Amino acid sequence: MKHEVTKEQMALIADYASIFGTDSGKRVMKDLKESFCARCYSKGDPYDSSFRLGQRDVVMKMMGMIKMSELPLEVVEELTSEI
Repeated sequence: MKHEVTKEQMALIADYASIFGTDSGKRVMKDLKESFCARCYSKGDPYDSSFRLGQRDVVMKMMGMIKMSELPLEVVEELTSEI
C-alpha cells in the first residue's frame, strides 16, 4: 500500500533522510534519542514532565520523517481525506 504525499512533503521527507542518513546525522540522531527520549516523567513536577514530553515529540517527529522515507510513497496534487 502506497502512502499519498504532496510534492512538498516528499521533498521534506527526502531532506530528513538525506541529513540523518549520513554517518554524522546518525550520530546526531543517536545523541538526540539518548538525551530527550529516555525519561520524560519528572516526579512531582508536571510542568517539567510536559517540557520533557515536548522535547521527546520533536525527536519523534524527526524519527517519523526518516521512517517515512523507507515507505512506498505516491506523490499526489492534493491529499484527500477519507471519512
